[in-house]
Amino acid sequence: MILTGAGRGFCAGTDLKEMSEFTKDPRVTRNTWLLQKHMANIIELMRHIPQPVIAAVNGPAAGGGASFAMAADIRIASTNAKFINAQINVGMSGADMGSSFMLPRLIGVSKAAELIYTGRPVLADEGERIGLFNKVVAPEELMDTALEYAKILLGKSEMGLLLTKECLNAAMDGSSLDAQLHIENRSQTLCAAVGSFGNNASNFTNKDDKK
Repeated sequence: MILTGAGRGFCAGTDLKEMSEFTKDPRVTRNTWLLQKHMANIIELMRHIPQPVIAAVNGPAAGGGASFAMAADIRIASTNAKFINAQINVGMSGADMGSSFMLPRLIGVSKAAELIYTGRPVLADEGERIGLFNKVVAPEELMDTALEYAKILLGKSEMGLLLTKECLNAAMDGSSLDAQLHIENRSQTLCAAVGSFGNNASNFTNKDDKK
């Protein structure tokens, strides 16, 4: 699955004018809670759908848009990309839509704290250097690069990808080594049981024989 933005930006997050009107409603507490739960649910869905999610970050990813990028499994950015964990800049908490969970795991606690507290923008080259983006390419190469990654993943077994994503999610949740080994052992057993290993191993061996 490839996630990208329409137009010049990846996702600018909440409409600030609309949010300003939203906060004037006497039911603001209830409405904000429901909105947050709805948006947070999208992040959970991205992490738990069986397919790896590739974010093709074509421009600014701000606020909730930054959270969508963080929730992806792989992030490819164009040189026009800009990452801004912007909520702290408009009077809200800098921790939003999973950012306080995802960002420290992607770039480390110290750097994540800097970006969450300051709300400063991160351009594409810095994002690649600190591990936020897997790869940075020219704007005209962005979708082709994302599709190349997708093509590689499509060549893997469906069961293998699903269980690998489950293992990575468990590790991110703070699983112990013992628990992680148990999950991995289960995954390999299931792949062997459903024939995923046999089919793909045969294809892999045939490729080597042709070289």
